[in-house]
Amino acid sequence: MRLRSAVSTLVGQLPVAAAIGLALVAIAILRGHDWPGIVAAIGVAGAVAGLPLLSEVHGPKPPLGYRLPGYRRPVPVPTGRSSQVISGLIVMIMVLVILWLPGWLVFLVMLLTWAGLGTNLVAAYLRRRGRGRLGGELRRAVAAYAPRFVIYTGRRNDASYQLDMWVPILERLQVPYLVVLRYPEALESTQAITKAPIVVLPTGSDLDAIMVPGLSVAFYVNGIAENSTLVNYRDLTHIYLGHGDSDKELSVHPMHSMFDRVFVAGQAAIDRYRHAGVKIATSKFVIVGRPQTAGLRRAVQPIGTIRPPTVLYAPTWRGYNAQTTLSSLPVGPVIVRALLQRGAVVSFRPHPFSWLGTRERSEISAIDELLRRDREDSGRPHRTAADHRQSSVAEEIDVSDALITDVGSVLIDYFVTGKPYAVVLPPGRSPDTARSDLPSTVAAYLIDHDALRQRPADQLESVLGELLGSDPLADQRPGVARYYLGEQPGDDRPFLDAVRALIGHPEPAR
Repeated sequence: MRLRSAVSTLVGQLPVAAAIGLALVAIAILRGHDWPGIVAAIGVAGAVAGLPLLSEVHGPKPPLGYRLPGYRRPVPVPTGRSSQVISGLIVMIMVLVILWLPGWLVFLVMLLTWAGLGTNLVAAYLRRRGRGRLGGELRRAVAAYAPRFVIYTGRRNDASYQLDMWVPILERLQVPYLVVLRYPEALESTQAITKAPIVVLPTGSDLDAIMVPGLSVAFYVNGIAENSTLVNYRDLTHIYLGHGDSDKELSVHPMHSMFDRVFVAGQAAIDRYRHAGVKIATSKFVIVGRPQTAGLRRAVQPIGTIRPPTVLYAPTWRGYNAQTTLSSLPVGPVIVRALLQRGAVVSFRPHPFSWLGTRERSEISAIDELLRRDREDSGRPHRTAADHRQSSVAEEIDVSDALITDVGSVLIDYFVTGKPYAVVLPPGRSPDTARSDLPSTVAAYLIDHDALRQRPADQLESVLGELLGSDPLADQRPGVARYYLGEQPGDDRPFLDAVRALIGHPEPAR
């Protein structure tokens, strides 16, 4: 904590503390308190002035390891924020004490309170001074564990689905690895998807603790700016995995050029960067297919012969802005009603982020209610979003015979199955130019979002007739699958072989 910053913080709080102090002194006098009570009132005002100092004394949260062999986490000390909350409550209690207890007892309570706060501050200060020692202990444990690679994410919120997409694949390598988080808020959701050691490193300098001999590769499952703190460690090979291949705008962010390798599913992804004007050296791209699709069931008979067909409706989320607004969820009830009228079984799988918004949760509930009512009336085994929230995308793809989705990664993963699919175009997108602007829709049956709002029956009758009946685009799907997923779609070997070459680890004996 810098002295100048501490003095500035105290000075900034003086007017507030003075006002509170005068008010409390006035209350103490009106209550008939003698000098101990008045001094206690002034002491409470001093506590108010010092509360903002707690964050500065505590500093950033310490580096911590979880499930790391041979490592013992230190006894937790309240963080700056929690200390402020606790101390704020104590101040409120002190105000009540001044109102109701005798002056000498108020004074005694104030002394005990200040003693507790002082002890907390001293412990926090010592913890901050010992931050280097904590990092050293963590580094020794990491070195003994000897990880070959790390998976890093700087996300604060729950994006565990992005990790969950890659963790089972990387674990097939059968080598020790770490998951490294920047924010402890992501710890709980991450612990639910992996048994591997997890290290939380809140500051850039904390990353020194994982730079141990034998560690050679860092993987990234998203492209957020916080990744750059680890990318600065140039002794590692930094590999961008992303969390799905798609024609979405964010799939070709210029930030991806900072990585040493960009693993892509197929040639389509490389062409997408070039068409978007994002300059990345060709040597950085490695085509690895989509290992997540290994084991997915292929189509075994023409869709028109399946009665009733099961249709997976998997809308993407609403996006960050107008350019990324691709979700059909607001018109989802119209789509689902049309499927129910055709006698289809519906499996509903919204994007994980759609559960985070109030409006989106309401839209999900409305569709789920449609499916529940029809399930009770018809007996058809519809799969609601709420009932199957924990199931994987692969599970939902496997139980389906056809797909209705938006522009996104679920569409491209579905290519490997050979089953038919329809795409709800983004608002304002014309079907006349969609196949040239969005190459992933070349073999898709197109649903015009705008026409769907105006003439839902006309728009869906012909599309669903082709999707679930005549299927005239069946012959085009294999070529699109190769373009997007490489020559070995549904095979995890290209990915695993590429990683083994980088970490210098041979394939384990079978």
